[in-house]
Amino acid sequence: DKYYVKQFEDDTNLCCQLFLDTSASMDFGSGEANKFKYGRVLAAVLAYLMTRQHDAPGLVLFGEETRRALPAQASRHHADEIFQVLARTQSGGHTLIGQDLFQIVETFSRRGLVVVISDFFAAGDLGHELLKQLHAQRQEVIVFHVLAPEELSLPYAGQLLMQDSETGDELPVHPDVDRAEYQRRLTEFCDQLKAQCVRLEIDYVPLRTDQPLDQALIAYLEKRNAI
Repeated sequence: DKYYVKQFEDDTNLCCQLFLDTSASMDFGSGEANKFKYGRVLAAVLAYLMTRQHDAPGLVLFGEETRRALPAQASRHHADEIFQVLARTQSGGHTLIGQDLFQIVETFSRRGLVVVISDFFAAGDLGHELLKQLHAQRQEVIVFHVLAPEELSLPYAGQLLMQDSETGDELPVHPDVDRAEYQRRLTEFCDQLKAQCVRLEIDYVPLRTDQPLDQALIAYLEKRNAI
């Protein structure tokens, strides 16, 4: 015959997966504008926001090899665990998007949110195939397409010999001559990725590594509030 006030911790609102590209192509950009450093900080900040919102963040690293670094958990200390893994993670190797990664995606049995942080420099249509797999598993997806300012403007001069960081292939380049064609192809590449996202009802957010994280965080919060 007495009234009681019960205090409890509510179950997680949403299962959120952070996909971070760790391939060698991400290790590009000068200073703080390095793509991998930028992507790693973005993943850490998002993990912190997710735990503050009582969501359950998980971390998947893909590059030369794919691994589920940490499963999704709603523990208040889980963000710290993600920070520690990210601090130890290095970039390197090819961008291999294949069966190992798809098998992880197939385990997402409940509706959730997936954040993909990548430059999407993968052979063929493998990046697009990953997005299709996530869509097929009924995941809400937001793509953060990370590019360094040097990749966007090609601000070099003279005759250069450029090397692919993943394959080791070398290509002679004269930026003053090739810049217009390079930017045309890059724009086409970005437009194709954006169009693929639109077809799959995926949010596409291009990010320059010389700009603050504000745009990415606003895009994430808008996506989260819409679910």
